[in-house]
Formats: sequence, C-alpha cells, structure tokens
Amino acid sequence: MIELEKKELIYDIKNTAFSFSDSYASQKDMDAKQLKNVFDVSEEGNRDKLARILDSAVEDCREMLFRFTKVEMYCGGFDSNEWAECIGSPTNEEEAYYLALRMPKGFSSTSVHTMTVYIHDYIVNQALYEWLMVVYPEGADRFWALAEEKKEKIKNASNRSAVRARIRLHPF
Repeated sequence: MIELEKKELIYDIKNTAFSFSDSYASQKDMDAKQLKNVFDVSEEGNRDKLARILDSAVEDCREMLFRFTKVEMYCGGFDSNEWAECIGSPTNEEEAYYLALRMPKGFSSTSVHTMTVYIHDYIVNQALYEWLMVVYPEGADRFWALAEEKKEKIKNASNRSAVRARIRLHPF
C-alpha cells in the first residue's frame, strides 16, 4: 500500500510554486499579479481546484500502475458505491491518498519505495502544470516535462523483474 500524505503534497506544491515565482520575479517584464497567482495555488479560494487536480493526478498514477492496482468490479457495470467500496472514497476530507498494490511475490521493496518517491514527484509536477495552464501558461511547459520524466521513471521502476537474476559461471 502506497500512502501519499496530502499535507506533504501540498507543501511541496506550495514550495515549488514559490521557488518558480521567485525565480521569475527578477525578470523586468513579469507581471507581479501573474506571479502572485502562481504562488496562490493552495490559498483558500483555490483549494477546491487544487483538490480536483490532486485527485486527477492520483487517478493517473492508479491507471499507470494498472497491473498492480486493478480492482475487479463486483457487477458488470460501473457503480460509484461499488467504486468507493473497492478503493475507498476519494473525498477531499481524507488526510492521504492510498494506492493499494498487488505486487508479485519477490518484488523488491526498494523498487516500491522508489516508485513512491517518483509518484509523489509526478503528482507535484502534474498539479503545478495544470495550475500554471490556468494562471500562467507560458511557464507550464517546464512542469509538463518534469511530470513526463517522472512518469517514465515510474514505469521503469514498475517493470523491474520480481525474479532474482542468476548469473551462470562460465569458465571462459
């Protein structure tokens, strides 16, 4: 089970948004109001939007790791009550997001830890990308590239073999 604390995600999003807006503040042609909007990502009026962005990014991760996170539905069709029963309700009042993984026997716990770190970084970068597309589209590309890089690293970490590699000894 991967646990992603919302407080940690929001802290990293705020910290990165501050660093981004602070680095752009020194440029003469930058509008101070635009930079303030970048930094205001987690302020009171924007929390619902940020919560929806976080929910979407977590669902992206769940889909990315489908072979480990898949949950069979009890019936043939989609039912929201069934969904909540399978994976927990994705309401914004929970303190963390949880990704329940069914890993193959022998899968490395360090690979799972590595995936957790990459997932956290992916969610932060994806959230900042989506936020910047609204308030400052010119700066969003940087976070898109970072999110795509982390997505590739998540896939690579999840594709590692669960079987120990055996190196045969050869005399020559």
